[in-house]
Amino acid sequence: MFNQINFNTNIITIDGPAASGKSTAGAFLSEKINFSHLDTGLMYRAITAYFIDNKIRPEQLSEINERLENMNFSIKFTLRKTSSIFVNNHDVMSKLFLPKIDLSVSKFSSISSIRKFLVTKQRLLTKNKNIIMIGRDIGTVVLPNAKFKFYLNASSYVRAKRRYDQTKTKYKSIEEIKKSIDLRDKIDSTRKDSPLIPAKDAMIIDTDNLSLLEVVDKMYNVFIGENL
Repeated sequence: MFNQINFNTNIITIDGPAASGKSTAGAFLSEKINFSHLDTGLMYRAITAYFIDNKIRPEQLSEINERLENMNFSIKFTLRKTSSIFVNNHDVMSKLFLPKIDLSVSKFSSISSIRKFLVTKQRLLTKNKNIIMIGRDIGTVVLPNAKFKFYLNASSYVRAKRRYDQTKTKYKSIEEIKKSIDLRDKIDSTRKDSPLIPAKDAMIIDTDNLSLLEVVDKMYNVFIGENL
């Protein structure tokens, strides 16, 4: 679907379903090896926030495509971390984890034109940069030629419990979160464009019984082993 681009830099991809620990592990790994760090899920949340704020629904494809053609979308890094995301010169970072974004991000993320728009942005961000890029289709679609690919997974119950522990005031119960995660998994794994699947050459890490540091160490050891 997208043209492939080869850049001569070290790129690490970390994919996985919601709440698998990929974002936190990626952030820790980036600190350990001094790489930039981008969670591409934030980009989809930023797009979702923009369309919700402008009262545009996922089914309004013509309006969405027209807005994308004229959209100014940029990311600011501070100390190698994503510090701001601007949509048409407005910083939307403070809106990304509002409940209304949680409810709608999967629907907007499944729209082909939005995925194509953001994949282009994601690829350009890797130019001349050592970066860890995190998402759901980074190793399979966005950067299929990346040297280091990881796929983090965990049972939906474990993922729901982790999210509940992080945001107890936001959800009523673990079961409520599990239902949301199961639905997100179904949408992500069955969408036509860029479904959530491990890259064939990715190292799959089941994080059910691993601590955060154990997950980071597994990825770090693979990276260091190739760079000695």
